[in-house]
Amino acid sequence: MSVEGVNRFTASLLNQFSTYQNGTGNVAVCGVSLYIMMGAINFGLDGQSYDQLSRFLGERFEELYGSDTWIDSITTQKWTNLVQLTAQFYRMNSALFCTCAVYGHYQRISKIIFRLNNIYVNLSNHVETAQKINMILYRYTLGSNEYIFVESELDGYGMIFLDALSISAEWTTKFDIRLTRLEKFYDDRGQPLDVAMMNQECLNLVYDSPDQGFRIIFISFEEPNQYAAIVLPRDHHSIIDVLRIFNFDEIKDYMNSSFTKFVKFKMPKFHITSHNDYVQTLKKFGVRDIFDPDLSDFGKMTDQRVFIGKLMQVVNVAVEESGVNAEDDSDESLSDTDEYNESTESSSETELQESMALPSLTEKEIQANIQTSHSETRQNKKYVYGGISLGGRRILRH
Repeated sequence: MSVEGVNRFTASLLNQFSTYQNGTGNVAVCGVSLYIMMGAINFGLDGQSYDQLSRFLGERFEELYGSDTWIDSITTQKWTNLVQLTAQFYRMNSALFCTCAVYGHYQRISKIIFRLNNIYVNLSNHVETAQKINMILYRYTLGSNEYIFVESELDGYGMIFLDALSISAEWTTKFDIRLTRLEKFYDDRGQPLDVAMMNQECLNLVYDSPDQGFRIIFISFEEPNQYAAIVLPRDHHSIIDVLRIFNFDEIKDYMNSSFTKFVKFKMPKFHITSHNDYVQTLKKFGVRDIFDPDLSDFGKMTDQRVFIGKLMQVVNVAVEESGVNAEDDSDESLSDTDEYNESTESSSETELQESMALPSLTEKEIQANIQTSHSETRQNKKYVYGGISLGGRRILRH
C-alpha cells in the first residue's frame, strides 16, 4: 500500500460521484477511512472475489492468514500505521452487521488491525435491524439525528458493512463569533435565503498559479500539520474539470509553492450529515462478485454463503467559528441532496476575498470543492487525504 494508492482511491470516488451528480449537490467522502474498511473486507475474501477487490485496492493479505506470523508481518505494520494516522484527525468507526458465524481469526485480525466491529443482527427482522443500526450510528457519529436505515430498504439478507465518522478539529485562527451575521443569497429559483455567514480576516497560505484551473487556500488547524485545503475552480472551470486535473499527490508541492496573503474569508456556519452506499460505485470499478449471492466468496471469514447487501459510509460534519466539530447542535442542517455553493472575487494581489454560501445558489455554472487533508505521514513525508468534499454552484452576488 502506498500513499499514492490511497490518494488515487479517494480521487476515483470523488470523480465518480461528481460525474454521477453532474457536478451539483454535496459529496462527503472520507477516502482513507473507507479504504481501511475495504481492506478488512478484502482480508475475508477468497477466490475470484478476493482477486477482484485486490486489483482495485492494489493490496494482498496473504501475510495475515498465518495464525502465528501475522503480528510481525509488513502488512500488519503498514495497515496499523495508516489506521493510526487516520485516527489523528477522524473519529472513525466501522462495523459488519451479519447473521452468519464469523471465524475467530477474522474477528480478531479485523478488530485489531482494521478496527472493524463484528455485530450480530437478525437480518430477517428488518425493523429490529434498522433500529439497532440507527442507534449505533447515533453513537458513532456523535449525535447525528438522521435515520439512515429504514426497514423498507432492508429487503434482502445481504451483510451490511458500515463506515461512520465524525470530525473534531479547531481552527488555528478562530472566526470571530461577533462577526457572524445573516446575509442574503438567492437560490436556484431566485428566492432569497438568509444564511448565517462567518467572517475572518487573517494571513493564510494561498496557491494561485495562472497555469492551473484552480486556486487553493490552506486553512490551518491547531493540530500540527493538519489543514483544510479549499480548492476553488477558476472561471469557466467546473468541479468536474478540476477533479480531472487535480493531482492529490502534488498537494504538498502546491503548499510549498503557496504565498502568505491577507485573506478576507467568508464561510457559512452549517451542519451536514452525508451517507452514501458504494455498491453500485464499486461495481463500476469491476468489484462485482462480493455483491452477488451466487458468486461471492467470503471463505476466509465464514463457512456460510454470504454476500454484501449494503456498503455505506456516513459522515457527520459541523463547520462553526471554533472549527470543524461534529458535536454542533445547531438547527442549521444540510442533507446530502442539498447543494453547497461558493463565490470568490479578487481584490488585489495581497488580498483575496472568499465567500461561501448555502444551498442551491446559482448564476454561474462553476463549482467549488473543499478537500480536508490529513496530517503528513511521519515515515515517508507524504500527504494522505481522506476527502471531505462539498460541491455546488458558485454565485457572484450576495
